[in-house]
Amino acid sequence: MILYVTLPTDERGRDQRSLLAWFRQHDEIRTNARITLVPAPQQPGSMGSVFDAIQLALDPAFDLANLLVAIAAWRRACRPQAATTVQGEARTITVQANGDVVITTEGRTVTVPADAASDPASVRQALGGATTADGGEPDGTRRAAG
Repeated sequence: MILYVTLPTDERGRDQRSLLAWFRQHDEIRTNARITLVPAPQQPGSMGSVFDAIQLALDPAFDLANLLVAIAAWRRACRPQAATTVQGEARTITVQANGDVVITTEGRTVTVPADAASDPASVRQALGGATTADGGEPDGTRRAAG
């Protein structure tokens, strides 16, 4: 699985370099992912971006919840101002500036409150909820237990 991690409002790249170092020091990420810097994926209709993305080529057995917990831990330790976005083939995950984790998959959105974002079980449940057809609100939005 290939994921792109960006910090869209990190104009100087300071937070991105900090997160990159955090990933490289995190045992599970370092041993289960190839970590590189690449040009950020272009959004349809955008003029392009000068920012790079952190690309993670993850081992198929890697638990995505562990990546999100690592990002939540980095946010608590380093206090970045920028939101963090993780983009994959079928979903977009944003760790907002307030620490909430918002998972969007094909029109369904699940939010993990900041106080639950450090719990792998809560994040795993939300990841599963973002891909199931039941348990959501009529607009496709639901809030994970926290």
